[in-house]
Amino acid sequence: MLFSRHKQECHEDQTVRANAALLLGKSGDRSTLTGKALWWTLQRKDSNDGVRFQAAEALAMLGDERIYPKLWAMLISAYADDRVVGIRAMGALRTERAKNALITMLDDGILEVRLAAAEQLGKFKDPIGEPEVLDVFTKNLTADMDRLDQQRVRVLTTLAIGQIGSKPLVKYLPRLLKDESRFVQLAAAKAVFQCAMRK
Repeated sequence: MLFSRHKQECHEDQTVRANAALLLGKSGDRSTLTGKALWWTLQRKDSNDGVRFQAAEALAMLGDERIYPKLWAMLISAYADDRVVGIRAMGALRTERAKNALITMLDDGILEVRLAAAEQLGKFKDPIGEPEVLDVFTKNLTADMDRLDQQRVRVLTTLAIGQIGSKPLVKYLPRLLKDESRFVQLAAAKAVFQCAMRK
């Protein structure tokens, strides 16, 4: 009983650390103290991957370019989920070097990774990822996926459409607004808003 309670406390501590890192990143506070706290969290040996990834993304949000090598390491991870987190962090860093790294991810073997890269490049106002998004519709890339994977791909596709906002992609939004998944519908509503704000 004591062991399981201790294990739960450790898990909760990791969640608190990850959430704290996220809030520091979103705060926009670029003070030395904030940066030191995030680097300390990132380098703690008892921080799990989730905490380290969140701290890295937070540092990227704050524009700390020293985080680039760690983000690049995430992009070349064997795990697709790690690569997606690294892509999101590179998008938050918003440098030319980060953009170039994102372009390389359009060649990834995993569809979800390519869609995440297309979305982040859209934030740079670069539509280079448009063909990857169009392929989801024109090549029926989700045909062999189970229902949950299909939903995940449709959400990522919709988020990418919102960031890229090109006419060939926007025409799919009405269909996505009527999707059976609430998550896809919400992503489509957000995309519609983003496209409307661009006009």
